[in-house]
Amino acid sequence: MRADDAAAFAALDLLGTRLPDDVVVHHTRAPSPEDFLDLDSDGVCVVADAMRGVRAGAVATIPLEALADGEEEGSVSTHTFPLRDVLRIARSVLGFTPRGSFVGIGGKAFGLGADMSDAVMQNLAAFAAAIEIELQTASPEVP
Repeated sequence: MRADDAAAFAALDLLGTRLPDDVVVHHTRAPSPEDFLDLDSDGVCVVADAMRGVRAGAVATIPLEALADGEEEGSVSTHTFPLRDVLRIARSVLGFTPRGSFVGIGGKAFGLGADMSDAVMQNLAAFAAAIEIELQTASPEVP
């Protein structure tokens, strides 16, 4: 069990076959700069994860560029290495900030060995819906 850090995995399970055909899902325990290095300048990604800094169960969407350019201490991240810093390193290697968005759900319980909090469980469908919207927005329209 990964507590609220498992919310993105659970949301993707809810989405099931509703994911656009061109979506490639990359599972990771914690984002790292290497996760973004296969993107070209036309590539778009959606990062989904539990987050700090918002009410437990609240869903927030933040453009990756705004997150990378933010001056706050990267408080959205529940990981030791903040996503803001991961994006900044990826930008320095790639020469551009990865296009896309971060979709987060406010977490309450983090770490191994615990179940997801009630607040996250109650809003998991809304989290999945926000991820789906971002994925559909990111996917090119097929004629």
